[in-house]
Amino acid sequence: MAIVTVETTRDHSENPAINTKPAWLAIGKQFCNYPEVLTLGVRPSFGDYEPWERELLLSGRKIYFPTRRFIDVFRCHDIPTYPNWRYYRYIGHKFRQTHLFQATGIPHPRTKFYWGKTRRAAITTDFSFPFVAKIGKGSSQGKGVYFIRDQADLDAYCEANRQAYIQEYIPVKRSARVILLNGHIINSYWIEARDGSFWTNVHQGGDISDEPVPEKILRLARVVAAKCGFDEVGLDIIQNDDREYVLEANMVFGTKGLEKAGINLREVRYEMLLKGLL
Repeated sequence: MAIVTVETTRDHSENPAINTKPAWLAIGKQFCNYPEVLTLGVRPSFGDYEPWERELLLSGRKIYFPTRRFIDVFRCHDIPTYPNWRYYRYIGHKFRQTHLFQATGIPHPRTKFYWGKTRRAAITTDFSFPFVAKIGKGSSQGKGVYFIRDQADLDAYCEANRQAYIQEYIPVKRSARVILLNGHIINSYWIEARDGSFWTNVHQGGDISDEPVPEKILRLARVVAAKCGFDEVGLDIIQNDDREYVLEANMVFGTKGLEKAGINLREVRYEMLLKGLL
């Protein structure tokens, strides 16, 4: 497990500007109740902000947690944000993530997409049972991942999903979760499948292991975050026959692994903010 330790101080008396304007500006609630951050909150529309708030938001200062609702406003005005637009573009979207992994040379299980009435025949031409099928958009916590053992499983999946996300099955008993904030690894751990289970996911019954994640996987996680431009992400990585594969990028990730390690994500973000790391 690798954890970033950031020294912090809350004494800002040496900075007179803190008394006249906030040091940092946010929309989402992640930094609310921290005195150095002015959190404006999420309004129904951008026009619902007061004139002085809109002026502040469009002044060119970095906006923290702009939310999916307003990220395009800041992107169009070339205003920096944390997280950046990729966070919101790829959140919960396995189709887009796979396109990105394939285009950037990220090691990823062989994956193909299928549409139309002939998709079942095409799938079984390209893949032999068993394989993995997923809901390609909007699923989380392992709920949209299926182990397809035979034609009956495939038929049931295709009946429920017009767009098929099909991936080769790589037999593993565990997966590594590596959590990075702005390129800094704050936590890493293994999630082990329960006996007889296919899922290496905490929400599907997986167990968090105390065994350290090897540096080889941590290096890959740093490369993936840099190549893909993911500035807040939990990467799922598996190892098979001494090869690593990135399964998925989780922009919204569970905190049970962090809590087990005694890490408070909210406080780590704040400490990194004070140190200029976000």
